Amino acid sequence: MSKSSFIDSSIASGLEFVYPGGAGMTDWVSTRCDVATVATDPGNATLDVITMVQPCYANAILTARPSLGPPDAVENGYGMVGTPGQWYLDSAAGTVYYTPLAGEALTDTSALLPTTDGLLSATNLSFVNFTGLAFEYATWMGASGPQGEVDLQANFLIQGTPTARSTMQLPSAVTFHASNHINFTLNTLAHLGSGGVAFDQGSNNNVIQGNTIYDTSSNAITLGTAAANPDVSNSYAGPTYVDYQETVANNYVHDIGVEFEGAVGIFASWVKQTKIIHNEVFRTSYSGISLGWGWGNTSDPAVMSDNHVDFNYVHETMTTSLTDGGAIYTNGLEASTPVSTLIGNYIDGDGKVNAALYLDNGSSYFDVERNVVTNASATNAVGLSPGGWGNPNTVAQFNTIANNYGSNTAGAVSNSTTNTIGTNSWGLTSWPSAATAIIASAGLEAAYGNLNPSPEVNLALRGTATASSTYDSRYYSAQAAIDSNSNTLWASTATDNSASLTVDLGASQTIESVVLLPRQDTNYSSDDRRNIQIIGSNNANMSSPTTLCTVGSVPTPFALPIKCSQGGTIAYRYIQAKKTVAGGFTIDELHIFGPGTRTQ
Repeated sequence: MSKSSFIDSSIASGLEFVYPGGAGMTDWVSTRCDVATVATDPGNATLDVITMVQPCYANAILTARPSLGPPDAVENGYGMVGTPGQWYLDSAAGTVYYTPLAGEALTDTSALLPTTDGLLSATNLSFVNFTGLAFEYATWMGASGPQGEVDLQANFLIQGTPTARSTMQLPSAVTFHASNHINFTLNTLAHLGSGGVAFDQGSNNNVIQGNTIYDTSSNAITLGTAAANPDVSNSYAGPTYVDYQETVANNYVHDIGVEFEGAVGIFASWVKQTKIIHNEVFRTSYSGISLGWGWGNTSDPAVMSDNHVDFNYVHETMTTSLTDGGAIYTNGLEASTPVSTLIGNYIDGDGKVNAALYLDNGSSYFDVERNVVTNASATNAVGLSPGGWGNPNTVAQFNTIANNYGSNTAGAVSNSTTNTIGTNSWGLTSWPSAATAIIASAGLEAAYGNLNPSPEVNLALRGTATASSTYDSRYYSAQAAIDSNSNTLWASTATDNSASLTVDLGASQTIESVVLLPRQDTNYSSDDRRNIQIIGSNNANMSSPTTLCTVGSVPTPFALPIKCSQGGTIAYRYIQAKKTVAGGFTIDELHIFGPGTRTQ
């Protein structure tokens, strides 16, 4: 590759390449592998020869569908030190190099560097309560080792060598193996370089309730023991363990998958008689809730049955470049009786092309009723897999879709006569009383409302956007950047030397955070991810502005949104994202979060 100032060939230790999903690469995972060596090409001094750590890179190539593609980001590069906000960890020397941001002084700046891979692990534990505890600041360093992070789905990883591959779930900070009658309640799990809490290996009769889980690199909650044979088509392997009679209820889960983009808010693989109910899941990198495993394979009897994902409030999911997922996603064959359900859920702001309620890979025998879907970009609110990967069992069959409501222009398209599509209401611009009752009842129950006393909504959906210029108003209007639809975007003219997008919220509003989603299709440009300033003002001409955040000359990763956290301390009517250098600007979505009501 061409030499880069970001890569110092004399110090390659710890250098990590991040391979994104989407934009022609695998649509549901991302991958990370370390660099082994960097050396000048003996035949061309303007080029570097980069050797990747094995077996990570070989496994990544074999796993990618259709291809791995180039890396979109370089992390822990010594050559980036000198750019404000960039840092490098020299693990061997025990030294961290950091260049402060403008106005930041190291004399009053604190930093935490977790070194512990897990906080609690128990096996064969029974009848124990864990209540009111805080589990924070743990890490997982496996991604920086020879195996790297090669994701199959939902942070279920490929390990081993290309000729003898194995699998494992990306670890959680708190893990219970083969345990039963555990009450894990009213705890906080945050700032974790791994997942939050996991139950596996046949665990049963456990309750995970009333917890707050946020800022995790992997899944917030994981149930069950996924299995895969990475040397067989479709990666199918029957279950070794099945977790059962698990309850996941009234948890507030948000800002999940901050590092490993294939992460899920709540992931349950091989399970039965399991309830995932009345949770609020907010801002996830990939799917919000994922239930099931197996890709529709019928070589084993259906072991998944009587599972229920009901009365959850799931919003602002699929926020990275990954596209093949949904706010609520199911995978695999459920037993015909007792029936499994997706009932009474409220989904708002699923920004990708697949359905918000996505029945994939042979999902069968689900009752999908009385759900509400708003501000989702997919044409269909409910997706029924037509099958694929050469496996006829991946067609979604024997499902009932009825009494659902959505602002989507269409509901469910079935590729199997076995599915029953009942009466549903789509294309709504106002909500009947039955729909508003579903919206009000979804998510945390009243006894757990204190977990999220000031609920956030995307205020931009209620605002009006204007732009300094528009490349083509028919396709790239300013309003397209605040419509919660990743299929649309705003683009300025290429010659706009002060390109900006401004959102008028209609009145001064308390701002919790601003999230900019850069363009993430195959026409993306790194220029859209650098030299950006986001400001707030209470004046229409943006006078007396406050800078909320700045992106310098180093582009942010292609796969990830640009986040500006404000903490809800200041109110603004106008939010503007602008370029700080000459040239065009493109924005897929600009989300502005603050306190508000669920319905518009």
